[in-house]
Amino acid sequence: MGLEAFAHATIACAKALRDEDLRREVSDIRVPTLVLHGKHDEIYDVSFFEILNEKTPQNTLISFENSGHGLV
Repeated sequence: MGLEAFAHATIACAKALRDEDLRREVSDIRVPTLVLHGKHDEIYDVSFFEILNEKTPQNTLISFENSGHGLV
């Protein structure tokens, strides 16, 4: 039962993250932020990171040429 509940929770979280659009809220970030992005990320399009970079001037964006989501 525990593993089944874990799988259900993981799927619910993934769907919630997929469906939530937080782009308008990133300008509320007021602290220096390190953003790591894999160029082959199939979950988050690079446009999200470009918006994040534009709206949060205190961030450092590092892109990994040979990585995907989770930098793997």
